[in-house]
Amino acid sequence: MKEKNITVSDIQETPKEDKEVQISIEGESPKRKKAPPTIFQIIKSRFFNRTVGVILLMTITTLSVFGWLLYTVISFNPPSSTALSKFTEDFILPVTLERHPLTSYGLIEPSEPRIKENPINGNLLTASEFDEYSDRRPVAVMINNHYAARPSSNLQKADIIYETLVESGITRHMAVFWQNAVTKVGSIRSARQPYLEWLSEYDAIYIHDGYASSTDPRINAGGNIWNYDIHSISTQGAWRDSTRFAPHDEYSSIAYALDIGEKNGWTGMISDFAPWKFKNDATSEERGDLDRVDIKFHTRLTNGGMYDVSWQYQKNTNSLLRSIGGVPDIDLESGDQLRAKTVIIQETSIIPSGDEKAHVITRTTGEGDALIIQDGKVIEGKWEKKSRTSRTRYYNRDGRELLINRGLIWVEIISTDDSSFAIIEQ
Repeated sequence: MKEKNITVSDIQETPKEDKEVQISIEGESPKRKKAPPTIFQIIKSRFFNRTVGVILLMTITTLSVFGWLLYTVISFNPPSSTALSKFTEDFILPVTLERHPLTSYGLIEPSEPRIKENPINGNLLTASEFDEYSDRRPVAVMINNHYAARPSSNLQKADIIYETLVESGITRHMAVFWQNAVTKVGSIRSARQPYLEWLSEYDAIYIHDGYASSTDPRINAGGNIWNYDIHSISTQGAWRDSTRFAPHDEYSSIAYALDIGEKNGWTGMISDFAPWKFKNDATSEERGDLDRVDIKFHTRLTNGGMYDVSWQYQKNTNSLLRSIGGVPDIDLESGDQLRAKTVIIQETSIIPSGDEKAHVITRTTGEGDALIIQDGKVIEGKWEKKSRTSRTRYYNRDGRELLINRGLIWVEIISTDDSSFAIIEQ
């Protein structure tokens, strides 16, 4: 290789502002010496990025393997509850915990099935409810229906209600309670003979204020309360309401009557009580097109229609809404219009007694025609009551006992000769 000599003249001083030394070598063009790379150039270099990527990948892989191993160890060797709960007092504040019933945490207790029947009107009850009520004797209450006594209190809570003439074209109710031991019912009026014969079916405790007396046993309610051994408590536990005028101001309590009954040993349903046969409501498609039923208890003594009753069928609830004297019949306690699931029109002989009080004689035993109104339909049938203490029963024209809808039952007893009713369909 040919040796190249470098002389002093060959070295030229570069301008000061260049800050680089140029060296000329004979036979070659001069080259500029590179400056060291900056930090930004290093970061942007391909080598740096690859190196960092490899380091990150190894770190992530190592942490993943470590995490999996830690999870496996913890899963198979969980720490004790004591080890997990060792906190210093500075770390967590002490708290006093209170015990609460399960329901406070939003848990819903399963409802008890309704598999037991109310023996009077077929309402379905739970086994617990039935056991609670089983010690009760039914309570029958004489309820005032004078136009000045309306609205009445808690008739809607009764199981069954009987309504018929007493005298002078005026009607009265007897409401029988078993399921609902209400603390207010009324207003209360005096006893009449036919009601004694209907309450005898239940051997019920009897609430009334006074009675009709006569030498004729067919209307002698006063004497027959004792002759029939009726469980009368008369006005025990009753009170007067200052917002009403006498004699329409007296009220009593079913709950109080049951307490008296328990003290006297009048408890539970009688052993030979024979319930009716009950059924569920008809489906909406099976319901009839009844509009209403109008009843006149007396066609001569009309009293301006103040005791005429109308039952308006309501298809969506499958119930009959009651009006009297041309206006809705309201329950004073709830403010709602009275309604029944089944209305029975029972025809019988009702004749004047001829006494000075214009009392009437109503036949309760034997048999006669009846109409059963329920599910938007009117069923023609018969009623039968073999004796004073036996149960009144209802049959269709073929002689089969009728199935009654569950719920409040209202029995309207009318005269075969001096009353009328009209059935209006839609």
